[in-house]
Amino acid sequence: MYVDLHCHVVPGIDDGCRTMEESLTLARGLRDLGFQAIVATPHIKTASYDNRRETIAPPHAALVESLAGDGPSIEFAAEHWFDDVYWDLLVRGEALRYPGGKSLLLEFDRQQIPMQVEQRFFEMRARWGCRPILAHPERYECAWGSDFQRLGQLQDSGALFLVDLTSLAGRHGRKALRAAQELLEEDMVYSLCSDAHRPRDVESVALGMKELVRIVGSERAEHLLGDRTRRIRDGRFDDV
Repeated sequence: MYVDLHCHVVPGIDDGCRTMEESLTLARGLRDLGFQAIVATPHIKTASYDNRRETIAPPHAALVESLAGDGPSIEFAAEHWFDDVYWDLLVRGEALRYPGGKSLLLEFDRQQIPMQVEQRFFEMRARWGCRPILAHPERYECAWGSDFQRLGQLQDSGALFLVDLTSLAGRHGRKALRAAQELLEEDMVYSLCSDAHRPRDVESVALGMKELVRIVGSERAEHLLGDRTRRIRDGRFDDV
């Protein structure tokens, strides 16, 4: 079973699906590609998308009810912008972790890795029992070259890398495509996701899945999209 760990399928609350019809079409399209479960991850980004559990839960429940079993199962977490707001939510126990409770999805500004990020990642694990999951590392400019030293430092501090399948389809440009390919070749990718925002993204996800098989082979692809995704969702890590 595949789990899509990063998907903007909840309608009307961020830059993802706008309507319930779009959400249903996207969810069923991902199901047809083999994703039997989705963890929806709406943005939590100050001054852009000030989502919290109480803003996400009602449209999520409406989506689940509208699917009526005709689609993948859908839970929710969030894609947190790395800033003081996410840290305050984490400290207060209000950050939207993955369902297993042991990991949290984060994103940065594309052009600049935040200061003190390694210290924050260390504290997340040591103090709060929470593994940082880094969204689309291939789209950060520090990944656009043959030297992954900066990304390696993030990985050493505890981050697990979640690469977009749409990047492997070329949706985010040549540099992101090449970085995604190289990260896979260097075995730096923990798992992959759709990061789908609209029904039209399903085609790119399918192309990305084919490219994944080309790079790592079908058995490895099954592992990255299957067991690894379930480990993040369920919080089944050897260590936090």
